[in-house]
Amino acid sequence: MVYYYSISFLCAFGWLFFVYLLLLGFSIITLVFLILVWPFFIALINARALGEVGYSIVNVLVREITFIATLSANKIPVYSDIGVGVWLLPLLIGSQGYPDSSTWVSYFYTARYVGLEIKEVIKAVVIIAIPLSLIISFLYTNIIWAFSPIPSLTYPWVSIYWPINVIQSCLWITRSATVFKSAILNQVCRLY
Repeated sequence: MVYYYSISFLCAFGWLFFVYLLLLGFSIITLVFLILVWPFFIALINARALGEVGYSIVNVLVREITFIATLSANKIPVYSDIGVGVWLLPLLIGSQGYPDSSTWVSYFYTARYVGLEIKEVIKAVVIIAIPLSLIISFLYTNIIWAFSPIPSLTYPWVSIYWPINVIQSCLWITRSATVFKSAILNQVCRLY
């Protein structure tokens, strides 16, 4: 069991070092909080919530709030390399297409009651599920892309919501409401 903890510990510190090298000059305390401290606490909270009521807590904007507080406290300009680059850091917070901590806890909890070992669950996910899901998702995307290019009138969701997602991202990055006066939003409103 100590072996798993040491691997997890090394991976977390390796990721912290990697992210810090990507954005030199940003507060290391904020990165330690977002990479080491917050995932631990949200794992505990989500595991408890998943066990108690069957739902985990989603869309907690801790990353965004922490970035805004750090950038404002350190008086980092919005349009500087650090001010924009921090929003593009590859932080693995929340469920972004991979099993998050509460999902792994539920896997392990289920495995314990079924009589499986944790190693067997990890092997099943890493050796079978992830490669199979990657292959099937590439095939599925290839088939969908063959119908019509994305974005196009065949896929109206992309034409509508990609600009909205860009505007929401710009709201966080610039911390101003002037993004609503963008040319992208005006074009979308004219189309529909």
